[in-house]
Amino acid sequence: MTTNVQGKLSSFQFTNPVVSEWLFSVNESFDRSKYGDMIQTSVSYQVDSSQQNANSIKIQLRMEIGEAGNISDPFYIKASIESLFKWDDNIEHEILDGLLKENAVTLLISYLRPMISQFTTYAGFSPFILPFLNIRNDNNIES
Repeated sequence: MTTNVQGKLSSFQFTNPVVSEWLFSVNESFDRSKYGDMIQTSVSYQVDSSQQNANSIKIQLRMEIGEAGNISDPFYIKASIESLFKWDDNIEHEILDGLLKENAVTLLISYLRPMISQFTTYAGFSPFILPFLNIRNDNNIES
């Protein structure tokens, strides 16, 4: 697929993100009357990367929301999303490092956010809006 864009493209690009894992389950033991519409649950994530060549890297974000079997969690979500990130030789190493460690992960999170909100709504809960996460210096991507 080609994209017709008016203007100059960035030297840093990515392929369409792909969801490689999606597990969603409702906790039937969760007492909605006890907790109301305010959903509070844990959010954890892990970032993995694999260098494809000198100017590209595949980054995978794995996220878990809630804990399977925890009666105080209304639902459990386990998801993985990945994309290939590419760059031109003219990007300085320090800039590339920030693009990979922060921008790339933030971009992948932004693709999961609406899916999470929709699935929780479809399950009869108030939409769970994934909060902003502090990912700075919190992953192991090597540039």
